[in-house]
Amino acid sequence: MAGFFENISRFEIGDWWKEEELPLDAKKFGEYDKIALEIGFGFGEFLVSTAEKENDTLFFGVEKYGEGLKKIVNILKQKDVRNVVPLCGDAYVILQVLFSDNSLDKIFVNFPDPWPKKRHQKRRVLTEEFFRLSARKLKEKGRIFFATDDENLAKFAMSEIEKVPQLENLCHPQPYLSHSPYLSKTRYEKKWMAEKKNLYYFIYGRRNASHQI
Repeated sequence: MAGFFENISRFEIGDWWKEEELPLDAKKFGEYDKIALEIGFGFGEFLVSTAEKENDTLFFGVEKYGEGLKKIVNILKQKDVRNVVPLCGDAYVILQVLFSDNSLDKIFVNFPDPWPKKRHQKRRVLTEEFFRLSARKLKEKGRIFFATDDENLAKFAMSEIEKVPQLENLCHPQPYLSHSPYLSKTRYEKKWMAEKKNLYYFIYGRRNASHQI
């Protein structure tokens, strides 16, 4: 695994992508059937666990905090997981410049900060602008998964994504799922499930995507 990291300058710092020719050629990390992205991976439990189960997929993960990046790099080394590529930086900027249009099979946003105060709502990730950008980056049958434990954020996200006709709800006829569709879970997700807290899971796809989930 050491060679995997040593081949890319500043890999462990997470800003290696700034030295790359963009959009990125994902083949430099190997041949994979699919490419996925998790935005805000925290300490990386979901990202690493999912990548271990789906070894035909190359997973990129974006986190803005260095602590999470350091932790996931250590986990990847210890477990010798080769299909996870962590990055540090602004998720919107990275999604915009790093990936070609029509290149991603899946995008995950799991339990982002709800920013409940009105003056902070502009910091929310799940906005119309973000969904429009995601729709561009997804392949024709690509999907975006997002989840929250906050009812107000769930309503806000639904109102924002409804403004993006390129995406359709794959939880039809329900607006969202109340049970996790994931093979892996985050540490907080497990805690909230144990507390019987209401959770909201959304799956949207590019138009013409299958309604099967």
